[in-house]
Amino acid sequence: MKKLLNLEHIVQSSLPLKNRERWIYFLIDNSEVVYVWSTDDFERRLLQHASWYWKNKKKFDRYFFIWVKSDPLIPIENEYILLLNPKYNKKLNPSNEYITRKTALSEYWIWMTLIKRNIKNIRMQSFKSDIRYNLGDLLKIPSN
Repeated sequence: MKKLLNLEHIVQSSLPLKNRERWIYFLIDNSEVVYVWSTDDFERRLLQHASWYWKNKKKFDRYFFIWVKSDPLIPIENEYILLLNPKYNKKLNPSNEYITRKTALSEYWIWMTLIKRNIKNIRMQSFKSDIRYNLGDLLKIPSN
């Protein structure tokens, strides 16, 4: 017979329903990670994904989550997306560290010709068709 957890352990290990901690979560289908994202409202997000499951939008049979203490959270989340290449993730999560070509132009006036000319000195993240450039490296590009 399996040993059951006692009441004290259950209560001490429990989380408040509105736990505003920051989580990275993984949706899994047949041993494949199919989606990675982050949230500060894990219960709500899991229920949303469950409703999408029933509407045949995202198929998954398991989930896993980790509490992330570090700040900022997004770079860690994006590293998991890059590592695991989940099929339902279409892009990386926007971050202050890596930006899109559109953001480079619209917010920083950095033209693609300057990026191409200096590409060896720019760290990039590439996921599917989503390409991001390191903002710190872009800001070091000489304007001439």
